[in-house]
Parts: sequence; structure tokens; C-alpha cells
Amino acid sequence: EAARREEARRRCFPSSYHFKVAQVGWRADNPPPRYHHHSFLLLDGRLFVVGGCPSEANDVGYTLDLDTKCWTRHTLRGSPPTSTSGQSSAAITLTATNPHTGLPELKQWLYFYGGYSPSRGFSPSLHRLDPLTWTWEAVEATGAPPPFTAMSAVAWGSDRLVFYGGRSAMTTLNALCFVLDLPSMEWSVLETSADAAPSARFWHSAVCVGSEMWVYGGMDRLGSTEPTPGRDGGEGNALHCLDLESGQWRLLQGRGAGPGRNARIYGHQAVALKSGMVILGGHANDQVYTFDFERSLWRTVGRVGDEFPPRIFPAAVAVPERELVVLTGGQWRKQNRSFDDSYFLHLENTEASRDAHHDAKP
Repeated sequence: EAARREEARRRCFPSSYHFKVAQVGWRADNPPPRYHHHSFLLLDGRLFVVGGCPSEANDVGYTLDLDTKCWTRHTLRGSPPTSTSGQSSAAITLTATNPHTGLPELKQWLYFYGGYSPSRGFSPSLHRLDPLTWTWEAVEATGAPPPFTAMSAVAWGSDRLVFYGGRSAMTTLNALCFVLDLPSMEWSVLETSADAAPSARFWHSAVCVGSEMWVYGGMDRLGSTEPTPGRDGGEGNALHCLDLESGQWRLLQGRGAGPGRNARIYGHQAVALKSGMVILGGHANDQVYTFDFERSLWRTVGRVGDEFPPRIFPAAVAVPERELVVLTGGQWRKQNRSFDDSYFLHLENTEASRDAHHDAKP
């Protein structure tokens, strides 16, 4: 029972917490300024960054050692995807047999799909990158692929990718879920309920925990620079959760101090951490929010340490065992400026800090 309580404590958000923010020092090997890029946590514990705008070629990638805080530049081989914005990506970890030892081992693939550029239009290409050999390969799949850009992409277990939302140039928005089955390399559309389904949208976020996909924010109108006011009943705290097994959507307004009524957050990042998710960055957002899935509870989380400027289209990755979120890059649209900075956001239990301070008093 004690072990069960300790595991629940580690898994859940504490009753009181903040993020301690520290900027990663700039060095010559830092990735150049970028937005619309991709970041992943590799199996060896390093952070990997690749792609993005403006015009960063996909034949170069960068890893960050989380202990030394040093970046390393890598030349990527093979056939990379064309550099585009609005590309969707997700990491898959599976158990594979080592060809040399014959023993099972964990294997990671980084998948990339779609994207758009004004000169080339929409790209329906599917690629994957092996982070052990730094080799790209184009992947063929059967079925009808989604003809959209700016979709969210999440890994569903170790053998499926789920793509939701997106737009087709400036004509069509997507409200469907497309599934890529990796063993068969076949596209399909997941049948979902109409009740409580979110509006069609793009530049939103999605995280997958178990068989549940949580969708937040985004734009649901084309030809405008602002998302539609009053979406989902006028509550910026609204999230949609899709049970990927049953195809049932449900709408959660959530309680607590969330983004607030008529929040217009898009181009942000969401990562799964503890018993919920962290939302940061995006249009009209200079806060960091958490949402606890089990308690349906929003929090606007305080920050101590270094400050980072507001930004749209950054990349973020969670490091659960360190209770850490790493934020990289992004764009400051008002100044047409791209960022080359990186920040560690470490979740600190302030209740424990207060208890330790109280116990230390004479």
C-alpha cells in the first residue's frame, strides 16, 4: 500500500508547484534560429531538434546533452523530406530484435508527414529517421493519406500514428482522424462520434496518454489571423478528449485557473507530464498552463528564474523522469524575429519546499 501511494505521488501533480526556468547557455554549435521545427527525446536521454523555418534543410540535426547542456551538430544521410512548414511528426518506440545479437532491444523511429511551402504546395510525403544511424528514408504506404498540413500527430502505442485536424491550403479544414498502421503501412480514417467532437481546426495541439488523445486550441477559420471567438461555448478552458479505442469524443471545460474565456491560443505546444499536460507558447499567450487529466483541473503555473519572451511555433519536449520540459526556438511575429534560444522548465514541488523550510526553523 505504501508503494502504491508513493507511485501515485510521483505520477500526479503536487498540490503546489511552479516551474524553475533556466536558459541553456548559447554556444557556437547551438541550432540557428528557427520555428515550425521538431524536437524529440531520444532513447539515450538526449534532445534532438531538426527542420523548421526559415529554410532549415533537413540534412542537419542537433542533439542537446541535458547534463552538460551542450549541443552537437549532426549530418543526416539518406533521402530527407523537403523543408516545409506545417509538417507533422511523432516518435515511435518499439521492441525489435538486434540483428547482431539476436536479443530484443528498444528501437526508435522518428516519423514525418506532409507539410506545405508556397513554391511547392502541399507535400504528401512520408519519411522516417533512424536516430542511431542518422539516416533518412522515404516510406511508402497504401490507402488514402490525409491531404492536409498543420495537423497534430501522436503515437498510439508502438504501432500506430494518429493525425488530427489540419488544413488544405486555404480552402478546407479537417475534422477527421487519420490513422497510419505501421506494421501494414496502411492509411485509414478512424470512425468517431459526432457528439462533443471539436470543430475542424489547425495549429492546435494534441497529446496521447494510453488510448486517449487530448486536443486543445488552434484556429478554426481560414483566411484570418485570429481564431474564431467563442469557440466551444466561449470557454478557452475547453479540451476535447478522444477515446481512440471506442471513437468517442467528450468535451471537458475544466475548473481552476486556465487560459480563460475566449482564449485565442494557437501555434503553441502541449506535452504530457505527470498526470496531465503542460501548455506553453502560442499566439496571445505568455503563460504556462497545466491541465490535470484525473482532476479536470487547470492551473496557471508560476515561474521563477530566467524569463523567456512570448513566442509562436516553438518546439517542446517533456522529460518525465526529470520532471522537466525543454522549450526551443519559435517566432516573435511582431518583430518578424526567430529565436535560437532554449530553456529548461523544471517542475518544483513548492509544498515540499515549504515543509522543509518549516522543519528547519528552530
